[in-house]
Amino acid sequence: MKYILLLSALFIPFLVSAQHLIQNETTNNWEYVEVFDVPNTSKSELFKRIKNNYIMYAGTIQSEEVDKKIVIRYSIRLGTFKHAMMTETFDIRDNKIRWILSDIVYLKAITNLSKYKDLNKTSDKRIIKKVNKLLPEGVKRIKDKIVTPPQEKDDW
Repeated sequence: MKYILLLSALFIPFLVSAQHLIQNETTNNWEYVEVFDVPNTSKSELFKRIKNNYIMYAGTIQSEEVDKKIVIRYSIRLGTFKHAMMTETFDIRDNKIRWILSDIVYLKAITNLSKYKDLNKTSDKRIIKKVNKLLPEGVKRIKDKIVTPPQEKDDW
Protein backbone atom coordinates (compact mmCIF):
# COMPACT_ATOMS: atom_id res chain seq x y z
CA MET A 1 0.00 0.00 0.00
CA LYS A 2 2.86 2.36 0.84
CA TYR A 3 4.37 1.76 -2.57
CA ILE A 4 1.13 2.60 -4.36
CA LEU A 5 0.82 5.87 -2.45
CA LEU A 6 4.45 6.73 -3.11
CA LEU A 7 4.15 5.98 -6.83
CA SER A 8 0.95 7.97 -7.17
CA ALA A 9 2.54 10.90 -5.33
CA LEU A 10 5.44 10.81 -7.79
CA PHE A 11 3.39 10.51 -10.99
CA ILE A 12 0.34 12.72 -10.32
CA PRO A 13 2.28 15.99 -10.82
CA PHE A 14 3.37 14.76 -14.26
CA LEU A 15 -0.19 13.90 -15.23
CA VAL A 16 -1.53 17.24 -14.03
CA SER A 17 1.08 19.23 -15.96
CA ALA A 18 0.76 17.13 -19.13
CA GLN A 19 0.39 19.20 -22.26
CA HIS A 20 -2.24 17.81 -24.58
CA LEU A 21 -5.27 18.75 -26.62
CA ILE A 22 -8.58 18.39 -24.85
CA GLN A 23 -12.11 18.40 -26.15
CA ASN A 24 -13.95 21.48 -24.88
CA GLU A 25 -16.97 20.34 -22.87
CA THR A 26 -19.16 23.16 -24.18
CA THR A 27 -18.26 23.20 -27.88
CA ASN A 28 -16.76 19.68 -28.29
CA ASN A 29 -13.92 21.31 -30.25
CA TRP A 30 -10.33 20.16 -29.78
CA GLU A 31 -8.10 22.82 -28.20
CA TYR A 32 -5.23 23.50 -25.87
CA VAL A 33 -5.41 26.32 -23.31
CA GLU A 34 -2.65 27.60 -21.06
CA VAL A 35 -2.37 30.73 -18.95
CA PHE A 36 1.06 32.27 -18.57
CA ASP A 37 1.82 34.56 -15.64
CA VAL A 38 4.13 37.42 -16.58
CA PRO A 39 4.65 39.45 -13.39
CA ASN A 40 5.10 43.21 -13.55
CA THR A 41 4.24 43.43 -17.23
CA SER A 42 1.52 45.65 -18.67
CA LYS A 43 -0.89 44.41 -21.31
CA SER A 44 0.55 46.90 -23.80
CA GLU A 45 4.04 45.46 -23.24
CA LEU A 46 2.72 41.90 -23.66
CA PHE A 47 0.87 42.92 -26.84
CA LYS A 48 4.11 44.41 -28.19
CA ARG A 49 6.13 41.28 -27.31
CA ILE A 50 3.67 39.03 -29.13
CA LYS A 51 3.69 41.20 -32.26
CA ASN A 52 7.46 41.83 -32.30
CA ASN A 53 8.94 38.62 -30.88
CA TYR A 54 6.44 35.87 -31.64
CA ILE A 55 4.58 36.54 -34.89
CA MET A 56 6.89 35.84 -37.80
CA TYR A 57 4.67 36.93 -40.67
CA ALA A 58 2.17 39.78 -40.53
CA GLY A 59 -0.01 37.84 -42.99
CA THR A 60 -0.81 35.26 -40.31
CA ILE A 61 -2.69 37.82 -38.19
CA GLN A 62 -6.43 37.21 -38.53
CA SER A 63 -7.59 39.87 -36.09
CA GLU A 64 -6.35 42.01 -33.26
CA GLU A 65 -7.66 44.30 -30.58
CA VAL A 66 -4.86 46.56 -29.37
CA ASP A 67 -3.66 45.54 -25.90
CA LYS A 68 -6.45 42.92 -25.58
CA LYS A 69 -6.30 40.12 -28.13
CA ILE A 70 -4.41 38.77 -31.14
CA VAL A 71 -5.57 35.88 -33.32
CA ILE A 72 -3.19 34.28 -35.81
CA ARG A 73 -3.72 31.39 -38.26
CA TYR A 74 -0.99 29.52 -40.07
CA SER A 75 0.04 26.18 -41.54
CA ILE A 76 2.61 23.78 -40.09
CA ARG A 77 4.11 20.52 -41.24
CA LEU A 78 3.24 17.44 -39.16
CA GLY A 79 5.37 14.96 -41.07
CA THR A 80 5.80 13.54 -44.53
CA PHE A 81 2.79 14.60 -46.62
CA LYS A 82 0.92 15.85 -43.55
CA HIS A 83 0.15 19.49 -42.88
CA ALA A 84 -2.17 21.28 -40.49
CA MET A 85 -3.65 24.74 -40.23
CA MET A 86 -4.34 26.03 -36.75
CA THR A 87 -5.40 29.14 -34.89
CA GLU A 88 -3.58 30.67 -31.94
CA THR A 89 -5.46 33.15 -29.80
CA PHE A 90 -3.72 35.36 -27.26
CA ASP A 91 -6.03 36.96 -24.69
CA ILE A 92 -4.01 39.65 -22.95
CA ARG A 93 -4.33 41.18 -19.49
CA ASP A 94 -1.89 42.92 -17.23
CA ASN A 95 0.58 40.29 -16.00
CA LYS A 96 -1.15 37.41 -17.87
CA ILE A 97 -1.64 35.84 -21.27
CA ARG A 98 -4.13 33.09 -22.09
CA TRP A 99 -2.98 31.09 -25.11
CA ILE A 100 -5.54 29.00 -26.98
CA LEU A 101 -4.58 26.65 -29.80
CA SER A 102 -7.72 25.67 -31.74
CA ASP A 103 -9.45 25.18 -35.11
CA ILE A 104 -7.05 22.48 -36.27
CA VAL A 105 -7.59 21.40 -39.85
CA TYR A 106 -5.22 18.88 -41.44
CA LEU A 107 -4.29 17.64 -44.89
CA LYS A 108 -3.15 14.03 -45.19
CA ALA A 109 -1.59 14.16 -48.65
CA ILE A 110 -0.65 16.94 -51.00
CA THR A 111 -2.30 16.37 -54.36
CA ASN A 112 -4.95 18.18 -56.31
CA LEU A 113 -7.54 15.77 -54.89
CA SER A 114 -6.55 16.28 -51.25
CA LYS A 115 -8.98 17.96 -48.93
CA TYR A 116 -8.45 19.52 -45.56
CA LYS A 117 -10.18 17.67 -42.72
CA ASP A 118 -11.45 19.40 -39.61
CA LEU A 119 -10.16 17.75 -36.44
CA ASN A 120 -13.30 18.86 -34.60
CA LYS A 121 -15.37 16.67 -36.94
CA THR A 122 -13.07 13.66 -37.35
CA SER A 123 -11.24 13.44 -33.96
CA ASP A 124 -8.41 11.62 -35.76
CA LYS A 125 -6.28 10.17 -32.92
CA ARG A 126 -3.11 10.16 -35.06
CA ILE A 127 -3.36 13.90 -35.70
CA ILE A 128 -4.12 14.57 -32.02
CA LYS A 129 -1.02 12.57 -31.11
CA LYS A 130 1.14 14.53 -33.57
CA VAL A 131 -0.13 17.90 -32.31
CA ASN A 132 0.34 16.78 -28.70
CA LYS A 133 3.93 15.89 -29.53
CA LEU A 134 4.52 19.47 -30.78
CA LEU A 135 2.78 21.24 -27.86
CA PRO A 136 5.79 21.34 -25.46
CA GLU A 137 7.82 23.02 -28.22
CA GLY A 138 5.04 25.60 -28.73
CA VAL A 139 4.80 26.32 -25.00
CA LYS A 140 8.58 26.70 -24.79
CA ARG A 141 8.54 29.12 -27.71
CA ILE A 142 5.94 31.30 -25.96
CA LYS A 143 7.96 31.26 -22.75
CA ASP A 144 11.16 32.15 -24.61
CA LYS A 145 9.69 34.84 -26.88
CA ILE A 146 6.95 36.43 -24.75
CA VAL A 147 7.14 35.47 -21.06
CA THR A 148 10.91 35.92 -20.74
CA PRO A 149 12.00 37.57 -24.01
CA PRO A 150 15.68 37.86 -24.90
CA GLN A 151 17.29 40.93 -23.43
CA GLU A 152 18.41 43.64 -25.81
CA LYS A 153 22.18 43.88 -26.07
CA ASP A 154 23.81 47.08 -25.01
CA ASP A 155 26.42 47.67 -27.75
CA TRP A 156 28.33 50.69 -26.63
